[in-house]
Amino acid sequence: MSKPFCASGGSVAADSGAHRPYKIGLAGGRGVGKSVATERLTLLGAKVISTDEITHELLDNPGPAYYQVLRRFGANLAPVKDGPIDRDVLAGIVFAAGADAEKADLEAILFPCVNQRIDEIMAGMSEKELAFIEVPLLHEAGMADFFDEVWCITAPEALQVQWVMQRDGVTEPEARNLIRQHGLTQDEKANLSDVVLVNDSTREAFEAKVDAEYRACVKRAEAKRAEAVQAAVDATANDRYRHVFTSLGEIGVAEAVERLGNVARTKHKKATAKLSMDVDSSDGQHPDASRRLEVEVRMEIRNTPGGSGNGGCSCGCGPECRVSCACQPDCGCSCRKPAPPPPTPPDGCDHGCGDCNHRRYPRLWLLVLAFFALLAFLFAVIVLVRQPSQHTDNGGKIVIVTPPCPGTCKGKDSAPPDDSGGVFRPPSAPPPVVKPCKPCDKHVVNEIPEYAFRFTHNAVRVQLRTWEISCGGSCEGATVDGFSEDHQLLVHQEFDKDYWLTYQYVFTYFPDGTTQVDKFEGRQNIFVGRTVYRFNAGLLARAEMYDGMQRLLFTATYSRTSSVPMALSVETFDPTSGARSGKRTVVGVGNMEEYVQENFYAYDRVKP
Repeated sequence: MSKPFCASGGSVAADSGAHRPYKIGLAGGRGVGKSVATERLTLLGAKVISTDEITHELLDNPGPAYYQVLRRFGANLAPVKDGPIDRDVLAGIVFAAGADAEKADLEAILFPCVNQRIDEIMAGMSEKELAFIEVPLLHEAGMADFFDEVWCITAPEALQVQWVMQRDGVTEPEARNLIRQHGLTQDEKANLSDVVLVNDSTREAFEAKVDAEYRACVKRAEAKRAEAVQAAVDATANDRYRHVFTSLGEIGVAEAVERLGNVARTKHKKATAKLSMDVDSSDGQHPDASRRLEVEVRMEIRNTPGGSGNGGCSCGCGPECRVSCACQPDCGCSCRKPAPPPPTPPDGCDHGCGDCNHRRYPRLWLLVLAFFALLAFLFAVIVLVRQPSQHTDNGGKIVIVTPPCPGTCKGKDSAPPDDSGGVFRPPSAPPPVVKPCKPCDKHVVNEIPEYAFRFTHNAVRVQLRTWEISCGGSCEGATVDGFSEDHQLLVHQEFDKDYWLTYQYVFTYFPDGTTQVDKFEGRQNIFVGRTVYRFNAGLLARAEMYDGMQRLLFTATYSRTSSVPMALSVETFDPTSGARSGKRTVVGVGNMEEYVQENFYAYDRVKP
């Protein structure tokens, strides 16, 4: 499909909203009552722009778009020279089966011209006005993000068919065919819109719905315009304050340099300049709170080693070095004040301690320390000898009974007893080195592995019949998939190198095609969240994400044309209140696939 008419710029896809009208996209299928809504909105004071009317104007009057259409699709489309193009014949060409290229060519011709005309209309509108732009195939063209909000008008299918038959004078099959030419179904259009108006009763009742929603829209437009104005005010204040800070900084630098004085030859010098300014401004409509701006500039000159200087001083301070620079610990000079001589020790004592009693027992403290070290060593030997075994009295004979060896006795500290009455003997050779096992391929078993048994829920365990197990290159950890009798995946488990559960997915399948995926994590097997996949005719229609308290977090709903996904509508919800907190649209098959893969559980393992 070619580029949407409002994607090239202009007022339809304009700025943040401070100086442009509030834009509402008006979508809906054929024969649902869009004309009734636009007539009512016009009476209420809104500006309504119909892309269909602009298109008719382009095809009815000679101009650049008019002649391009004739060159591309044939001059016979205009029965009369420079007369209106037969739109029914043109529709038969571009909406025919397999005519995607023809449709794209027509859109490439008309969309820029329609866009230009909308720009001209909105250029003359006030920023306080509301502009309703009627685009029947709004969602199919991926244009929802170019409007402040999107309204969708729907009607029950029976009424829609009846109104198309009455208005266009066609049979029921022809009416249904015309309705199908409008791309997405009504439910899909409604799911992608912000406001949905259902035309299911009398004209008066429907007009009352339009009136109520228009009043609410006016309030939303005023609130958004106020936000845009405040954002512009904040941007202006930011520029003003940055300019003030820059000016204060330049003044502070000049003042600090002035205070340093002569910086050609100097000792240590420091200078600080601190400036402040009180700002209080208001234009009467957008008050700006008072604030104090402060700038502090610090400058410092340090002497660093270099040159021989005079008098053996390397800092270049000359004769004053020992008087001033050497007194500064961070000066950088190599010269320092001489250290005072040590005090003279008392007569006969060469230790400077003033008490020479230590000469009588020069090594006594070393002997005491060695004695206590020997006691500690003997105590440690006794504990180590007694700890591995137990002593029993067997008829006056002391026998060392070795504790039973757990498991298969492959540990490096264990050794089997010989046949000499159970007396422990050290191993004659070191234990063999256990080589790492080879990578194990996926294999199928009919019994649940022991390490997986304790983490598998009872309700799932009774349904399982086969297990597929695979492990890593060092046989550390495992991946376990459990299947039912008809080979439906019921559980997917991941284990670490100690065969403790890392996480697992539990799959539940419902008769209506819904698949539920519950995730459990850690050794405690804690429930952390749930994904619900809903399918329609074998295709994924909607995915829902819940947290560990089963509160709805976000949903993703597909919009499709036939079996091809057109867009993915994502809605987020506040887990506490349940209210919708955000909405976005993902387009492009690759982008939609990546989003669902990253945000929902086990998407690649789910089947309808």
